[in-house]
Amino acid sequence: LQQSDDVKMMFYSKFVQSIHLFRDLKLSQVNALCSSLVAQDFDDGDTVVKQGDDGDAFYIVESGEAACLKDGVVVSIVHEGDYFGELALVRNEPRQATVRAKGKLSVLKIGSRQFK
Repeated sequence: LQQSDDVKMMFYSKFVQSIHLFRDLKLSQVNALCSSLVAQDFDDGDTVVKQGDDGDAFYIVESGEAACLKDGVVVSIVHEGDYFGELALVRNEPRQATVRAKGKLSVLKIGSRQFK
């Protein structure tokens, strides 16, 4: 079991370091961030976050894709390695868009406390 956790941490560490937003983090910060990641899976059409809701987490797309809708209109598509939800956390504002899975979607979730 320990080996499985170590492999997962190595994968998360490489994945997080490949994301532009986290590129300048020290290894100790990357490790702390990785230890707080929570994997979540969604099916086609599932809503990950809803426009107007309070932002309590930040999400990194691990696999799959999702549509970002503002006032019901698709404004972008996020793919593996993309992220969303940071604006609600950084600015302490309601969610600016709804994010809905397009097919199978796996994300890594970081709670607001860990994000800051």
